[in-house]
Amino acid sequence: MSDAATTNNTSKATDLLEQAIEVESTSKTDEALWQAANNLSPEDYEEFACSALRSAVRSGSSVIATHLINSEGVPISALTVLDIAHKPSIPLLETLVANGWDLNEASPKDNWRKGKRIIDKTVQDHELVVWLVEHGAAVNGGEEDYEFEPRPPLLTETCAVLGSVKTLKFLLSHNAKMGRRTLHCAAKEAAAMGADPSNASPSTNHETEEDSSGTRDRSNREEMLRFLVDDLKLNVNAMDSDAAKPYHFGTPLNYAVRQRNGAAVVRWLLQKGADPTLKGLDATMGPQEIARSNGFTDIVGAFADKSKS
Repeated sequence: MSDAATTNNTSKATDLLEQAIEVESTSKTDEALWQAANNLSPEDYEEFACSALRSAVRSGSSVIATHLINSEGVPISALTVLDIAHKPSIPLLETLVANGWDLNEASPKDNWRKGKRIIDKTVQDHELVVWLVEHGAAVNGGEEDYEFEPRPPLLTETCAVLGSVKTLKFLLSHNAKMGRRTLHCAAKEAAAMGADPSNASPSTNHETEEDSSGTRDRSNREEMLRFLVDDLKLNVNAMDSDAAKPYHFGTPLNYAVRQRNGAAVVRWLLQKGADPTLKGLDATMGPQEIARSNGFTDIVGAFADKSKS
């Protein structure tokens, strides 16, 4: 069979498969597989079947994934953590675990995937995190000792950036370790979003659905900062490392001042006792100079307000 004919037949089978996954039809899936099996070489068919499983999982279809695994014997090893994390759900994870998938499987530790597991990729979903931990997901799979950046970070650090206080409390109740950059990264993310941790009750009046989602995200980041400082009593002047490292800036304040929208977080950290004179271990400028050099006038103003009080 010519390369052009192979490509055409693969395209037809792929179109059928996409339709099957969209309507979650096992009969249409079998039709797509039949089309592929009768027009492709055994090697190409095997790759098509593996690709079909990846497509089903990335679409979140536990029905088609189960069918491909049980009826067609498509190997679970065809899947990556990124495939599973694309549209995860408890039914899908139940299917995969029941068929031998290791929910502690880690991605490669490269610049993109950074060794993350499914729990690292879904930490913003509390129900999924609870299910994963209850089914054997390790809460301490990240790196504490590294040269440039952790691959992956400790789960508590990821949760402080993306998850909720409810999820962080759950992880801590299962003996998750707290990394030394948890507050630093939380401050950076909150500052980047323009969050204001001094505001405990943000208004949601007259908001669109998109606005409401953004407000919830900011509210989560505000609540996280308050929890880390007020409840867990993390030190607002703690250094992020014992030696100079790339992308490590010293104290949480030094993380927040690098974000254009960080004035409210900076002001709050100062109110909580952050020392505006502390630099990073390899820094030539302090937090005020950093804000001034970047032209962040609102942040510069926050320092000026603090000096007047």
